[in-house]
Amino acid sequence: MNKSWTTAIAKVAIIMGAFSPFLLEISCKSRKPVAVDPPPAGWVDWATPDRVNSLARMCALNSKVINEVTQPGGRVHIESRQEEGRFSGVYLSEPLPFAFQPAGTSGARRVRQTKDGWLVGFNSGEFGGSLWYLSPDGSKSKQILNENVTQIAEIFGRVYVVTNAAGQGLGFRGGAIYEVADTGEIKNHLDFEDSPLAFVQESTTSILIVSDSGIHRVSSDLKEEQIFKRDLSGFSSNSIVVARDKTIYIGMNFFVLRLIRNEKSYKEQWLVPSACKDFHVDPEQRDCICDSQSSRVAHP
Repeated sequence: MNKSWTTAIAKVAIIMGAFSPFLLEISCKSRKPVAVDPPPAGWVDWATPDRVNSLARMCALNSKVINEVTQPGGRVHIESRQEEGRFSGVYLSEPLPFAFQPAGTSGARRVRQTKDGWLVGFNSGEFGGSLWYLSPDGSKSKQILNENVTQIAEIFGRVYVVTNAAGQGLGFRGGAIYEVADTGEIKNHLDFEDSPLAFVQESTTSILIVSDSGIHRVSSDLKEEQIFKRDLSGFSSNSIVVARDKTIYIGMNFFVLRLIRNEKSYKEQWLVPSACKDFHVDPEQRDCICDSQSSRVAHP
């Protein structure tokens, strides 16, 4: 390389070095923060210094209102319903094309068809549950697990079964998520210290699971990382979705927990209907009552 070229390169390097702080500043300024969508219409943040206080937990424990979060068309939707007959003894029973009720099984029934047959799970709380593999016509069956089955779903092209032991005595409130082959064999599993309650696919390689201790990120090969810690016991988390802005919504009794993502953690918002920012527990009705309406919480 001749001397003139060397001199020219040196001058360019000096000029770029002089302008690099300004180029960096322009680059940083051009990165706009991701816009966060507002909560669903009719829902507001319950502004209280101690969000998860005794009143909130007692309200959730006694409320007959169940808030479930879904995401039809990509937008977060909150569906509220009244659970008048909480202890009616009527259980969810997903359909099968044939009769199947093994001796000793009862409670809610979950069903999932696989390529080679059927997976059927039972959940009877303190009386225990089970998971079964059935042949396509139901003529043959075998028991796979002796645990309460709460969900069966297909994610990443794999079938996962979520179980919990809450209410089964011995003070154990744990649970697990299992990967089950189409032929009924357990391929992998991950144990939880407390019961996994609901889950949603977060990406092409991970799911989010909500439990009584917070939110866990679980990879497709069942490696776990807890990304949010909070004692959620008593709030009966039932559903979870991830909005397009990465905000997490958790459906609960009475409340909806909204977690807004920032660099290192999440900002909490405990959503309630806009007409129910003040409330109290009525021990006679065993319900949580909106002070502004002197009535139960209704869908906004």
